[in-house]
Amino acid sequence: MFLYSAIVYGLSLGCIKPATMTASAGVFTTFLAGYGLFMASVVAIMVCEYFLLTRGNLFIAHCYNGGKENPHYYYMKGWNVQAVIAYLCGIALPFPGFVGSLGANVSTTALNMGHIGWLLSFT
Repeated sequence: MFLYSAIVYGLSLGCIKPATMTASAGVFTTFLAGYGLFMASVVAIMVCEYFLLTRGNLFIAHCYNGGKENPHYYYMKGWNVQAVIAYLCGIALPFPGFVGSLGANVSTTALNMGHIGWLLSFT
């Protein structure tokens, strides 16, 4: 039941939010900056996994197997805890600057870190 309610919630949110995000140019650019901030950590994790951990050796058959018998791409109960921690660490530095761009009162240093948020999230 929870799975289907999440689908309905996601569909309704997808229908409502675009009108809010494109209400003005300032809101839209703030949304794009925040989107880049959150996606840069994902890209960094994928690049590091590909070049440092697997060294470019992909096991294509294992990419489509989500079971416990998969030795290459199955982690603790299906979650790669190290990747989740790396993602949270990646968005921790520029996140206060992003919140400041939404209108909260933050320091100038936090705002400057928010301006280079994609670079900070990627590194």
